[in-house]
Amino acid sequence: MCVTAHYIDANWILQSRIISFSDLDPPHTGAIISETIFEILLEWGIQNKVSTITLDNTSSNDKAAENLRYLFSRRSDFQFMEKFFHVRCAAHILNLMVQDGLKVITSVISKIRNFVLYLKRSPSRLFKFGEIARQLGIYTFRGLRIDVPIRWNSTFKMLDVAFHYKSVFPEYACRDLHYVWLPLDQEWDMYERIRDILSVFDEVTEIFSGTKFSTANKFLSNLVKVKRALDKGILLEISCVRDMTIAMKLKFDKYWSDCHTLLTIVSILDPCVKMFALTNFYREIYGPVEVNERIEDVKSSLSELYSFYAVDKNVTTHEGSIAPSTTSSLLQSKEPRGDPLNDLYLHIKASTSMEAPKSDLEVYLSEQCIECEDSKFNILEWWKLSSMKY
Repeated sequence: MCVTAHYIDANWILQSRIISFSDLDPPHTGAIISETIFEILLEWGIQNKVSTITLDNTSSNDKAAENLRYLFSRRSDFQFMEKFFHVRCAAHILNLMVQDGLKVITSVISKIRNFVLYLKRSPSRLFKFGEIARQLGIYTFRGLRIDVPIRWNSTFKMLDVAFHYKSVFPEYACRDLHYVWLPLDQEWDMYERIRDILSVFDEVTEIFSGTKFSTANKFLSNLVKVKRALDKGILLEISCVRDMTIAMKLKFDKYWSDCHTLLTIVSILDPCVKMFALTNFYREIYGPVEVNERIEDVKSSLSELYSFYAVDKNVTTHEGSIAPSTTSSLLQSKEPRGDPLNDLYLHIKASTSMEAPKSDLEVYLSEQCIECEDSKFNILEWWKLSSMKY
């Protein structure tokens, strides 16, 4: 079992460190997993610094997360709200979705798979294929790929490379009488639709699996990107592609019809989108009946989470107000108390304090989104520069 600690250092730079890589004796029950993780945290002395935990989506891991949540909740120095403790691995969910879809089309893409295997088993056939590609002016820098069951994106890469050499296939068939897997035009069309859908999943998986940049704030927008691809695929007239998409959509609805609120909150804390991320994206994910309820739930959780930290730091919360002070009593007293200018300043201060000040969260949300069209926008660098303001 590998345990990795992710944290933001004093300079607002994302860091990741493997803190344990150990053999875990069977049975791999939730109790054993949680006990082992907790012992590792105690060994490192970071048991009071853990905010969230992310695991692959299995029943034993769900139980482990539940056990850890209970262990942490009993500690007085617990640093995070319990309901935000377990964050499911988005990349693994994508993997489960695509695997369900690929089961539907395994036989459909067999022609491409069999041909690639046929070439790779013979250096002479592979050389002949490369020669034809060069004669047709096709660069041969991309090697043919074969898919493997445990890595769904290998299927996408196999199809993507096949399209790169698409014009080579019929030429090769003319020179090798044993080649019997030449796809028909309608099959190429089908492969193209499959590739286009899988390309979205490949792109989003790369983003979710990033280690050098913050990924949580990219969750919601990419979730919508996946849903758009599925909605488009369901409308296709090619039956096998439509069936593949339906199978993937069922898994999508199982895991992401209930978006993880914490990841939505992080999207709101992206200064490029703020509340637009919630209102615009939620309308695409949910139907018109439940979208308003979902939005209000996130807003409530955001306020609750802000207050959770703001109380400890003695700053204004949404419910915060300024307590009556000696200066406010001057508004009811008409008796001069010294220098007129000083009296004026006291009156100004008192009248200003009568209004409940906005919290940092309210100020942040009320301001315009910043322009950040560059995909390499560094959200942590922005918050570092804004940390004196908020």
